[in-house]
Amino acid sequence: MDRAIKYDIKGCVLYELKWLLILMASFQTPYWLMGQPWSEAGWIIVAGGLIASIVRPYQAKRKNKQAQLIISSGVLLFKGYKARVTLKTNFFTKRIQVVGCDERNYQEEIVYRYQVSKSDWDYLLALSKK
Repeated sequence: MDRAIKYDIKGCVLYELKWLLILMASFQTPYWLMGQPWSEAGWIIVAGGLIASIVRPYQAKRKNKQAQLIISSGVLLFKGYKARVTLKTNFFTKRIQVVGCDERNYQEEIVYRYQVSKSDWDYLLALSKK
């Protein structure tokens, strides 16, 4: 059974919008409490967040179209190469590093929890613990 690990476009948009709201609230709350208009930093954050909200779904859609991560007969392939999966954690996040390489090429992809479905995330976690 061959199937591709699909990136979740909705998850990417919601993740970017969440961080946009957190940054706006943290930078603009002091201005709001003092009754002053928005700072220039607030407008820059809004513009950057909107650009990121447009770019991330495009990247996820492109990765889905290219089908970079494929499960074939229980083996994870990354761009056609057998992949090595490693779980990386720090204080804030968990991410999975997928590495596929041959004699001449070294390809690497970082996958975060919000980018893929829960079943795909669980599969990648199980592969990283082997």
